Amino acid sequence: MDFNKEKPIRHIIFATLSAFLVTASIVQAGHHEETEKPPVIGMGLSAGGESKPLYAGALSNMKIWEEYIQAHNDRDFEKIASMNGEDFKVVIANG
Repeated sequence: MDFNKEKPIRHIIFATLSAFLVTASIVQAGHHEETEKPPVIGMGLSAGGESKPLYAGALSNMKIWEEYIQAHNDRDFEKIASMNGEDFKVVIANG
């Protein structure tokens, strides 16, 4: 058995796998950096008059709001209370 021929093949395989893993980790890290900041869809004013960015959220949250609004329309106070959190706060357009 000639170990001199086997050694370069192991180095090639090791180098190839290393390059693949480094490339995969760079692509993965870049992917996360892009999604960390949601897109700004407008500006809003805080209660103190400070302008703050509005970020796009998950559309799955719309179902929650639809149920919440429907509970108000139905005057279902138990459902409204169950959907409110301790720190729940709604700010309407005029502050």
